[in-house]
Amino acid sequence: IILQIFIPNAMPSLPRLGVFGTGFASHKCIPICRKIGFEVTAVWGITLEKARTLASEFDVPFYTSTLGDILIRSDVELVMILTPPNLHAEISVKALSAGKHVIVEKPPSLSVADVEKMVTTARYYPMLLSALDSNLRFLPAFTRMRELVAAGYCGDVLVTEARLHHPPIVADKPYSWLCDEAMGGGVLSLSGGQLIDVMGFVTRQRAVQVNGFMETFAKESASVRGYRAI
Repeated sequence: IILQIFIPNAMPSLPRLGVFGTGFASHKCIPICRKIGFEVTAVWGITLEKARTLASEFDVPFYTSTLGDILIRSDVELVMILTPPNLHAEISVKALSAGKHVIVEKPPSLSVADVEKMVTTARYYPMLLSALDSNLRFLPAFTRMRELVAAGYCGDVLVTEARLHHPPIVADKPYSWLCDEAMGGGVLSLSGGQLIDVMGFVTRQRAVQVNGFMETFAKESASVRGYRAI
């Protein structure tokens, strides 16, 4: 969905892609990218073993756990950052500084200071693509809602409300960054920004105030408990 920003018929060739991250999103995005014509030339993992496993699974020619190894490669022109959110800012800034186009998964980062750094760097390199994955905007339900609001179906929109019932993030999985707020884990980090963004997209307005309430009902699982409880 996010790769609709590239139109194959309007470009002489699609940029060659380097993927940062080895989790669920990478396993979904790599085959989709290939299907629409992208060549995936390199992958990065937090450990060399994770990078090797992903590269082997999808037959990617180069893998590494060293950030700079991908950024210095001439066969990587676009990077897709699908890592835990606490790494987004560092990789984005370094990738843009190395002359790479950047698509980064939401949330962009964990602090206003880091996001401002990312935006400043993007503005410094206006010839490079810098995009945040706001994929909910492309769902047919939300594009239709946007059309209806624009046509006056709801009148003047002053307040919007959204309720999200999220299943357990970890379930039977082992402890990971998804459990750790400091690394960008938790439903608020993973989905809160998405809700705010899609409300702005549907109403064509920028939020001036956001209020929310969140409760974690399942704080432990068979593998996540004790001092590591969510």
